[in-house]
Amino acid sequence: MTPRPTSLSVRVEGIPEMLRAERRWANWRFEWRDPRWTKMQYRPSGYGAKSNDHTTWCSFADALAAYQRGGFDGVSFALGDGWAGIDFDDCPVNLPLLRLVAGYRETSPSGTGIKVVGRSPRIGGEMKFGQSAPACTTWVSGRFFTITGQGSSGDPRDDISVFINARFPAPVAQSGTREGYRDAAFTSDDDLLLQMIGTDEVGDKILALWRGDTSAYGDDHSRADQALCCHLAFWTNYDCERIDRLFRQSGLMRPKWDTDSYRRATLSKVLR
Repeated sequence: MTPRPTSLSVRVEGIPEMLRAERRWANWRFEWRDPRWTKMQYRPSGYGAKSNDHTTWCSFADALAAYQRGGFDGVSFALGDGWAGIDFDDCPVNLPLLRLVAGYRETSPSGTGIKVVGRSPRIGGEMKFGQSAPACTTWVSGRFFTITGQGSSGDPRDDISVFINARFPAPVAQSGTREGYRDAAFTSDDDLLLQMIGTDEVGDKILALWRGDTSAYGDDHSRADQALCCHLAFWTNYDCERIDRLFRQSGLMRPKWDTDSYRRATLSKVLR
Protein backbone atom coordinates (compact mmCIF):
# COMPACT_ATOMS: atom_id res chain seq x y z
CA MET A 1 0.00 0.00 0.00
CA THR A 2 1.33 3.45 -0.90
CA PRO A 3 1.46 6.18 1.77
CA ARG A 4 -1.82 7.97 2.42
CA PRO A 5 -1.99 11.19 0.36
CA THR A 6 -2.19 14.60 2.01
CA SER A 7 -4.61 17.33 1.02
CA LEU A 8 -4.60 21.12 1.06
CA SER A 9 -6.74 22.55 3.85
CA VAL A 10 -10.08 24.22 3.09
CA ARG A 11 -9.73 28.01 2.83
CA VAL A 12 -13.29 29.22 3.45
CA GLU A 13 -12.74 32.84 2.42
CA GLY A 14 -11.47 31.72 -0.99
CA ILE A 15 -14.73 29.93 -1.91
CA PRO A 16 -17.26 32.21 -3.66
CA GLU A 17 -20.36 33.11 -1.68
CA MET A 18 -22.52 31.94 -4.60
CA LEU A 19 -21.21 28.39 -4.26
CA ARG A 20 -21.42 28.42 -0.46
CA ALA A 21 -25.09 29.43 -0.70
CA GLU A 22 -26.00 26.29 -2.68
CA ARG A 23 -27.21 23.18 -0.86
CA ARG A 24 -24.98 20.87 -2.94
CA TRP A 25 -22.23 19.99 -0.48
CA ALA A 26 -20.78 16.83 1.04
CA ASN A 27 -17.56 15.69 2.71
CA TRP A 28 -14.82 13.43 1.42
CA ARG A 29 -11.83 11.51 2.68
CA PHE A 30 -9.07 9.37 1.25
CA GLU A 31 -9.69 5.63 1.54
CA TRP A 32 -7.67 2.72 0.23
CA ARG A 33 -9.45 0.90 -2.60
CA ASP A 34 -6.92 -1.56 -3.96
CA PRO A 35 -4.81 -0.69 -5.93
CA ARG A 36 -4.96 3.04 -5.01
CA TRP A 37 -6.18 5.72 -2.64
CA THR A 38 -9.44 7.28 -3.76
CA LYS A 39 -11.67 10.16 -2.61
CA MET A 40 -14.84 8.71 -1.07
CA GLN A 41 -17.87 10.96 -0.57
CA TYR A 42 -19.85 11.16 2.67
CA ARG A 43 -22.62 13.05 4.39
CA PRO A 44 -21.60 14.80 7.63
CA SER A 45 -23.40 11.99 9.47
CA GLY A 46 -20.90 9.48 8.08
CA TYR A 47 -23.30 7.85 5.61
CA GLY A 48 -22.29 7.76 1.94
CA ALA A 49 -23.19 10.64 -0.39
CA LYS A 50 -24.16 10.24 -4.05
CA SER A 51 -23.61 12.76 -6.81
CA ASN A 52 -26.98 11.79 -8.36
CA ASP A 53 -29.04 11.96 -5.15
CA HIS A 54 -29.76 15.45 -3.80
CA THR A 55 -31.13 13.97 -0.57
CA THR A 56 -27.56 13.04 0.38
CA TRP A 57 -26.27 16.62 -0.04
CA CYS A 58 -26.10 19.27 2.68
CA SER A 59 -25.38 22.95 3.24
CA PHE A 60 -21.86 24.32 3.09
CA ALA A 61 -22.05 25.18 6.81
CA ASP A 62 -22.85 21.57 7.73
CA ALA A 63 -20.08 20.16 5.50
CA LEU A 64 -17.57 22.68 6.85
CA ALA A 65 -18.49 21.89 10.47
CA ALA A 66 -18.03 18.15 9.86
CA TYR A 67 -14.65 18.80 8.20
CA GLN A 68 -13.51 20.99 11.09
CA ARG A 69 -14.50 18.33 13.65
CA GLY A 70 -12.06 15.95 11.95
CA GLY A 71 -12.47 12.61 10.20
CA PHE A 72 -12.76 14.09 6.70
CA ASP A 73 -10.12 15.45 4.33
CA GLY A 74 -12.29 18.15 2.79
CA VAL A 75 -15.57 19.33 1.33
CA SER A 76 -17.05 18.67 -2.10
CA PHE A 77 -19.61 20.33 -4.37
CA ALA A 78 -22.11 18.43 -6.55
CA LEU A 79 -21.96 19.44 -10.21
CA GLY A 80 -25.10 19.36 -12.37
CA ASP A 81 -28.28 21.45 -12.64
CA GLY A 82 -26.35 24.09 -14.57
CA TRP A 83 -23.13 23.84 -12.55
CA ALA A 84 -20.19 22.49 -14.56
CA GLY A 85 -16.55 21.79 -13.86
CA ILE A 86 -13.22 21.20 -15.56
CA ASP A 87 -10.44 19.29 -13.82
CA PHE A 88 -6.94 20.08 -15.09
CA ASP A 89 -4.90 17.27 -13.52
CA ASP A 90 -1.08 17.58 -13.16
CA CYS A 91 -1.46 20.95 -14.79
CA PRO A 92 1.30 23.63 -14.87
CA VAL A 93 -0.02 26.87 -13.35
CA ASN A 94 1.25 28.86 -16.34
CA LEU A 95 -0.41 26.61 -18.94
CA PRO A 96 -1.50 28.89 -21.86
CA LEU A 97 -4.68 26.84 -22.26
CA LEU A 98 -5.95 28.19 -18.94
CA ARG A 99 -6.27 31.64 -20.49
CA LEU A 100 -9.12 30.33 -22.62
CA VAL A 101 -11.22 29.31 -19.63
CA ALA A 102 -13.48 31.64 -17.68
CA GLY A 103 -15.19 30.68 -14.40
CA TYR A 104 -13.96 30.25 -10.85
CA ARG A 105 -10.65 28.45 -10.48
CA GLU A 106 -8.68 27.07 -7.56
CA THR A 107 -5.87 24.68 -6.69
CA SER A 108 -6.83 21.00 -6.40
CA PRO A 109 -6.46 19.17 -3.04
CA SER A 110 -3.19 17.57 -4.19
CA GLY A 111 -1.72 20.95 -5.06
CA THR A 112 -0.79 19.65 -8.53
CA GLY A 113 -3.86 20.62 -10.54
CA ILE A 114 -6.40 23.32 -11.26
CA LYS A 115 -10.17 23.00 -10.93
CA VAL A 116 -12.62 25.32 -12.68
CA VAL A 117 -16.31 25.77 -11.84
CA GLY A 118 -18.76 27.67 -14.02
CA ARG A 119 -22.14 27.52 -15.69
CA SER A 120 -23.07 25.13 -18.52
CA PRO A 121 -25.92 22.74 -19.44
CA ARG A 122 -23.27 19.98 -19.55
CA ILE A 123 -21.21 18.62 -16.65
CA GLY A 124 -17.68 19.12 -18.00
CA GLY A 125 -14.67 16.84 -17.99
CA GLU A 126 -11.10 16.11 -16.98
CA MET A 127 -7.80 16.78 -18.75
CA LYS A 128 -4.74 14.84 -17.51
CA PHE A 129 -1.39 16.45 -18.34
CA GLY A 130 0.91 13.77 -16.96
CA GLN A 131 1.80 12.65 -20.50
CA SER A 132 2.83 14.16 -23.84
CA ALA A 133 -0.74 14.67 -25.11
CA PRO A 134 -3.41 15.48 -22.49
CA ALA A 135 -5.95 12.69 -21.99
CA CYS A 136 -9.51 14.01 -21.99
CA THR A 137 -12.44 12.36 -20.22
CA THR A 138 -15.97 13.60 -20.82
CA TRP A 139 -18.39 13.50 -17.89
CA VAL A 140 -22.01 12.80 -18.77
CA SER A 141 -23.68 12.66 -15.36
CA GLY A 142 -23.54 14.14 -11.87
CA ARG A 143 -20.16 14.37 -10.17
CA PHE A 144 -18.69 15.70 -6.93
CA PHE A 145 -15.91 18.27 -7.20
CA THR A 146 -13.51 18.55 -4.24
CA ILE A 147 -13.21 22.22 -3.26
CA THR A 148 -10.31 23.85 -1.40
CA GLY A 149 -10.64 27.62 -1.89
CA GLN A 150 -6.83 27.69 -2.24
CA GLY A 151 -5.26 29.88 -4.93
CA SER A 152 -8.74 30.95 -5.98
CA SER A 153 -9.81 33.55 -8.54
CA GLY A 154 -12.56 34.20 -11.08
CA ASP A 155 -16.35 34.09 -11.07
CA PRO A 156 -18.45 30.88 -10.97
CA ARG A 157 -21.26 32.71 -12.78
CA ASP A 158 -19.22 32.67 -16.01
CA ASP A 159 -20.46 30.47 -18.86
CA ILE A 160 -17.82 27.83 -19.67
CA SER A 161 -19.86 26.00 -22.32
CA VAL A 162 -17.64 27.02 -25.25
CA PHE A 163 -14.55 25.42 -23.71
CA ILE A 164 -16.45 22.29 -22.63
CA ASN A 165 -18.00 21.77 -26.07
CA ALA A 166 -14.63 22.28 -27.78
CA ARG A 167 -12.58 19.99 -25.55
CA PHE A 168 -15.15 17.41 -24.43
CA PRO A 169 -17.39 16.36 -27.35
CA ALA A 170 -20.67 14.86 -26.20
CA PRO A 171 -20.61 11.06 -26.75
CA VAL A 172 -23.15 9.66 -29.18
CA ALA A 173 -24.58 6.20 -28.48
CA GLN A 174 -26.14 3.75 -30.93
CA SER A 175 -28.70 1.55 -29.24
CA GLY A 176 -27.93 -2.10 -28.60
CA THR A 177 -24.25 -2.34 -29.57
CA ARG A 178 -21.11 -2.30 -27.46
CA GLU A 179 -19.28 -0.22 -30.04
CA GLY A 180 -22.00 2.42 -29.91
CA TYR A 181 -22.33 2.57 -26.16
CA ARG A 182 -18.83 2.22 -24.81
CA ASP A 183 -17.85 5.91 -24.81
CA ALA A 184 -21.24 6.98 -23.51
CA ALA A 185 -21.07 4.41 -20.74
CA PHE A 186 -18.37 6.28 -18.84
CA THR A 187 -20.93 8.03 -16.64
CA SER A 188 -20.54 8.61 -12.92
CA ASP A 189 -24.24 7.78 -12.42
CA ASP A 190 -24.36 4.09 -11.39
CA ASP A 191 -28.11 3.72 -11.99
CA LEU A 192 -27.81 5.16 -15.50
CA LEU A 193 -24.85 2.90 -16.24
CA LEU A 194 -26.87 -0.20 -15.28
CA GLN A 195 -29.69 0.90 -17.57
CA MET A 196 -27.21 1.24 -20.41
CA ILE A 197 -25.71 -2.17 -19.66
CA GLY A 198 -29.21 -3.64 -19.99
CA THR A 199 -29.32 -2.52 -23.62
CA ASP A 200 -26.01 -4.22 -24.45
CA GLU A 201 -26.10 -7.07 -26.97
CA VAL A 202 -25.35 -9.44 -24.07
CA GLY A 203 -27.27 -7.35 -21.56
CA ASP A 204 -29.55 -10.19 -20.47
CA LYS A 205 -26.56 -12.34 -19.50
CA ILE A 206 -24.95 -9.49 -17.57
CA LEU A 207 -28.13 -8.64 -15.71
CA ALA A 208 -28.67 -12.32 -14.84
CA LEU A 209 -25.26 -12.26 -13.15
CA TRP A 210 -26.19 -8.95 -11.52
CA ARG A 211 -29.25 -10.60 -9.99
CA GLY A 212 -27.04 -13.42 -8.60
CA ASP A 213 -27.81 -16.12 -11.16
CA THR A 214 -24.76 -18.42 -11.39
CA SER A 215 -26.38 -21.15 -13.52
CA ALA A 216 -24.53 -20.13 -16.71
CA TYR A 217 -21.28 -20.90 -14.86
CA GLY A 218 -22.26 -24.31 -13.48
CA ASP A 219 -23.28 -22.62 -10.23
CA ASP A 220 -19.61 -21.90 -9.62
CA HIS A 221 -19.87 -18.68 -7.62
CA SER A 222 -16.22 -17.71 -8.10
CA ARG A 223 -16.42 -18.03 -11.90
CA ALA A 224 -19.61 -15.97 -11.87
CA ASP A 225 -17.92 -13.31 -9.72
CA GLN A 226 -15.08 -12.99 -12.20
CA ALA A 227 -17.45 -12.91 -15.18
CA LEU A 228 -19.50 -10.07 -13.72
CA CYS A 229 -16.34 -8.15 -12.84
CA CYS A 230 -15.11 -8.55 -16.42
CA HIS A 231 -18.33 -7.01 -17.75
CA LEU A 232 -18.18 -4.20 -15.19
CA ALA A 233 -14.54 -3.54 -16.13
CA PHE A 234 -15.55 -3.02 -19.77
CA TRP A 235 -18.30 -0.59 -18.82
CA THR A 236 -16.28 1.40 -16.27
CA ASN A 237 -13.07 1.74 -18.29
CA TYR A 238 -11.32 -0.64 -15.85
CA ASP A 239 -11.96 1.58 -12.82
CA CYS A 240 -11.10 -0.82 -9.98
CA GLU A 241 -12.81 1.25 -7.29
CA ARG A 242 -16.04 1.44 -9.25
CA ILE A 243 -16.03 -2.25 -10.16
CA ASP A 244 -15.83 -2.98 -6.45
CA ARG A 245 -18.61 -0.49 -5.62
CA LEU A 246 -20.95 -1.86 -8.27
CA PHE A 247 -20.23 -5.49 -7.44
CA ARG A 248 -21.22 -4.85 -3.82
CA GLN A 249 -24.66 -3.79 -5.04
CA SER A 250 -25.19 -7.00 -7.03
CA GLY A 251 -26.86 -10.27 -6.10
CA LEU A 252 -23.46 -11.98 -6.18
CA MET A 253 -22.22 -10.04 -3.17
CA ARG A 254 -21.33 -12.35 -0.26
CA PRO A 255 -19.00 -12.24 2.77
CA LYS A 256 -16.17 -13.85 0.77
CA TRP A 257 -15.88 -10.65 -1.30
CA ASP A 258 -14.80 -8.81 1.86
CA THR A 259 -11.81 -11.15 2.12
CA ASP A 260 -8.96 -8.98 0.80
CA SER A 261 -7.05 -11.87 -0.79
CA TYR A 262 -10.09 -13.12 -2.75
CA ARG A 263 -11.21 -9.68 -3.89
CA ARG A 264 -7.71 -8.64 -4.97
CA ALA A 265 -7.12 -11.91 -6.81
CA THR A 266 -10.42 -11.59 -8.72
CA LEU A 267 -9.84 -7.96 -9.67
CA SER A 268 -6.22 -8.64 -10.65
CA LYS A 269 -7.35 -11.32 -13.12
CA VAL A 270 -9.92 -8.94 -14.56
CA LEU A 271 -7.46 -6.07 -14.95
CA ARG A 272 -4.93 -8.35 -16.64
